Amino acid sequence: MTDFRMFLKILKSKIVIIMVYVGIFTVMMAAGINDDNNKGGISYSAYNFDIAVIDHDNSTFSKAITSYIEKNMSLTDIIQTEEGMEDALFERIVEYILIIPEHYQEDLLAGKTPVMESKKVPDAYGAKFAETVISQYVDTFYLYQNQFDSINEQTMGTVLELTNQSVEKGTDVTVKKQSISSEKKHMTVSFNFAAYTILACVIWVVGEILSIYFEKNISRRMSVSPISPMKQNMALITYSSVTMLVVWGISMVINLVLLGEALWSLSGLLMTINMFLISLIALACGFAIAAIFRTKNARNAAANVIALAFSFISGIFVPLSMLSSEVKSVAAFTPTYWYALANEKIGELKGFSLPQCKEIFQFFGIELLFFVMVISVGLVSKRQGQKD
Repeated sequence: MTDFRMFLKILKSKIVIIMVYVGIFTVMMAAGINDDNNKGGISYSAYNFDIAVIDHDNSTFSKAITSYIEKNMSLTDIIQTEEGMEDALFERIVEYILIIPEHYQEDLLAGKTPVMESKKVPDAYGAKFAETVISQYVDTFYLYQNQFDSINEQTMGTVLELTNQSVEKGTDVTVKKQSISSEKKHMTVSFNFAAYTILACVIWVVGEILSIYFEKNISRRMSVSPISPMKQNMALITYSSVTMLVVWGISMVINLVLLGEALWSLSGLLMTINMFLISLIALACGFAIAAIFRTKNARNAAANVIALAFSFISGIFVPLSMLSSEVKSVAAFTPTYWYALANEKIGELKGFSLPQCKEIFQFFGIELLFFVMVISVGLVSKRQGQKD
């Protein structure tokens, strides 16, 4: 027969490791939010976006547009290789890279419509602003170019001069970010980091405690108990939920301290529910690991692999916008992907929108399916282990 007092006694012996994990989470989450603040997410302050220009043409036109960009944004030097550009975007050294191809001006003079290439951080404010600035300059250039029957080296200077005079009249624009989007972004970062702590802590502690109940001799004694196996399993899952609720509760207190009033909103409520669902999945993973792996080293390895691997590939540590489509395809088989995707959609809410909320609830449903699937694997493995 399972004894709740025994469970609490075992849980008490693991409280130190719980506090260690929660402490690590607090430092990581605070650092993540602070880093986000340093990148200009605070409301009503001017923001100078970082952009890189790679000029392969080195022509009068390319120098003119580069000079115009420099007046509106901060030009940053980067390593001009494919890997260097990807690293610069990933590390947010720049949010947008303009690549002016070779022979660009030559194609302009020949009456063609050449295209400048670009690389950007998806959905970044700087990237969108850079696209607007560059598009404004190029469109204005073509507007004046069309006033000439033909354009050559002599008329190029005139067209560029007219273009510069026109666009400079409208360059005194201050781009500002609104506090509400900043708050939601910080909330998303906070709740995403919380998933790693919950996974690592709950899986490890639940796995260690239940492994005692699943030990061969104790398991055999429980099997001859007058209490049915179903009731025993339900009792163990219920007892394990105490660990889950402790970690979830501590994480919520930390979120409340770091986020303040932002937590008392529709977005805060939905993210709180979402975090509860990932906590349930962590409980199920701990149950399954205890049932499948009989040695402590194997359980520790499995817990670490699940917590770290899921967090790295599914949008917990790295934003989903930075992940490739191939990685996302793999991540879709993990519950943390749907957790991070739900948080991202919640962060985009501007009010109660039925279509958006419906999509979020679908993600919640997928997470519940993961819980049912994983806990089922654990129950089947426990039963098989008792037979063996």
